[in-house]
Amino acid sequence: LGIGDVGEVVLADRKTMAEEGMVVVILPRTKHGWAFDELQIISRGVVFMRHADQFIDGMRQEIIGNVKREQKLSDGQLMKKLERLVGSYVRENLERSPLVLASIVEV
Repeated sequence: LGIGDVGEVVLADRKTMAEEGMVVVILPRTKHGWAFDELQIISRGVVFMRHADQFIDGMRQEIIGNVKREQKLSDGQLMKKLERLVGSYVRENLERSPLVLASIVEV
């Protein structure tokens, strides 16, 4: 029971992904700190990745700068901040509002 039930939040997320695309940010952390060289930004339906080097590099620098400044946030708070930051960056540069997901992974 309940399998296949789709709530309003799920439908809203699906609509956003269909109309605006999505961006996933994966921020690796080692026992020594952030692994910025392994930061991944994955975009689907937002910008054609082969022609978006400058856009993605700008987003990467925004993320790195903000993570370095936010030393006292919990992982959950930092992920929410990254989602807002990336969403704002895309809106300002592309006038789109994709679904943004951020994840912190231990490597």
